[in-house]
Amino acid sequence: MKKLILLASIALMTTGCSTIEKMAGKVPATATCPEIGFLLGGDHSAFTDNGIEYSTAMTNLGGSCSYDDSAIDVESRFYIILKAKDITAPIEPQGFSVPFVAAVLGADEQILSRRSLNANVEVDENGTGFSLQELTQTIPVSTPKQGGTYKVIYTFPEE
Repeated sequence: MKKLILLASIALMTTGCSTIEKMAGKVPATATCPEIGFLLGGDHSAFTDNGIEYSTAMTNLGGSCSYDDSAIDVESRFYIILKAKDITAPIEPQGFSVPFVAAVLGADEQILSRRSLNANVEVDENGTGFSLQELTQTIPVSTPKQGGTYKVIYTFPEE
């Protein structure tokens, strides 16, 4: 966990939320979304199954946020992709459960929440597959302006 905090402080590949929506009423000009991103270096991983090495990647991150008087909901969407390395013939299609982590960081970049999740990815006979992840992180806030002080990050777990 210390490595996750340190790496988040050093390098976070971020993207701003694309839209801000208020659940009821008008959006104040001071409303800001948390940054969302993949932990630099944590968006790629690999594993071996039955002698076949697979590479995994997180890609195409996008999102939005909405808020009410006490919380911001950060909605994120991204893909987890699997690809078999160095296969010379078709393989048996199969499914994999790929672990990943979703974390919310505070203004001081300390981890406020951390969830261990799994993506179910079906791999075809060519050794490739992907799964769309759609997640919502709810962050309690006292004002909409506070939203921009948080970060939501995604990473594969440490080996």
